[in-house]
Amino acid sequence: MNDFLQQIYFGNSLKLYCTVLLTIILAIIFKRYLSKSLATLLYNFVSRAGKNLNKKDFLELVVNPLEIFIVIFIAYVALDKLNYPTIFDFHLFKYSSKQIFDCLANGSLVIAFIWLCLRL
Repeated sequence: MNDFLQQIYFGNSLKLYCTVLLTIILAIIFKRYLSKSLATLLYNFVSRAGKNLNKKDFLELVVNPLEIFIVIFIAYVALDKLNYPTIFDFHLFKYSSKQIFDCLANGSLVIAFIWLCLRL
């Protein structure tokens, strides 16, 4: 079994692919619990700052963007552990495909974070 997990495809072992996939699946499964916990902590922090907020309304506003941000962030960190295969390398103008995918991932993180901040 250990030899099977050590097989290399596209520059990464099957064990690494399984680890990344399991991490993303766990993030999707526990996103609701984690986002509600973080939103409650955020509510406590904001309410101490002197704002009069209804906790239920605050959680309804913040939980959904926070879920999306958490999943995108965990997927970004997990996928960053993989080595980018050279077979998928191409250049578009003066940018490599790795740079393009990295910019798209960073852009999606920024958009999710801005959406979260707008809800606060």
